[in-house]
Parts: sequence; C-alpha cells; structure tokens
Amino acid sequence: MKRRKGISPAITTLVLIGIALAVGALVSYIIISQTRSVATRGATISLTIDARDLGGGYTSINIQVKNLGPEDVVLNSIELYKSSSSSPIWTKNPGASVKSGGTWSKTYVVKTNLSTGSKIMVAVSGVASISGTPVSAHSTAEIMP
Repeated sequence: MKRRKGISPAITTLVLIGIALAVGALVSYIIISQTRSVATRGATISLTIDARDLGGGYTSINIQVKNLGPEDVVLNSIELYKSSSSSPIWTKNPGASVKSGGTWSKTYVVKTNLSTGSKIMVAVSGVASISGTPVSAHSTAEIMP
C-alpha cells in the first residue's frame, strides 16, 4: 500500500493563522476607515467677538463665526452672559447658515446695563446640516469704549 503525502499539520496551522490574520487586518481597516469617515463629517466652528460700550447701558456686540469643518452649519442659538452669571442676559436665534469654510458676521445692539471694562461671554450653537452633529463655541471679551 502506498502512503499518500500531504501537507504537514504545522504548515496547515501556519496557513490558517495567516488567513485569520489577513481577515482580521481587513476587518480592522474597514472599521477604521468608517470611523474616520464619521469623524470627518460634522463641523467645527470658531467664534470671535468684539464688544463696544455705546452708553446708556447699551453694548454693540460684533459676532463672527467661522466654519472650519467640511459641512455647512445652521446656527440656532446665540447667548450673551455676564462673565459671572450662569443665566444668559440675552438670547437670539440668528437663523443663519454658514457654508463650509465660510464666515458669518453680525452686529447686535443689546441693552446689557454693562459699562466699559465689564466682561461678557457669548456662546453660539448650531447643527451640521448633513450629519446633524451639534456644534458650539464660546468666547469672552471685555467691553471696550
């Protein structure tokens, strides 16, 4: 009787381990690329404010929002705080859309009853138009003459 030759068990084990590692690497690559795709969606905004005392308790506040992300952002809230307060003294829904890479700017005159040298904080929030990712930014400023 002839004895049939085959692949040794050690080589079979190494081949199976190699296949398992290749499948694992492929699955990892797919998961990581999907995670990166989700992470690059959404938006990031930056906020710059300038506050000027107009007298009589009125303050001119220039708000500039830059969209640094890949999606358009719809701004749905602007809140103005005295620096020491946790409750806003003024709120506004600007209803503005900021294109990806674009800038939105608006000046509001607000009755703050604050004077030169007072500190304020402005918080802006919105949502990315495609992914629905919430975005927000805040900035503080001293009211200038």
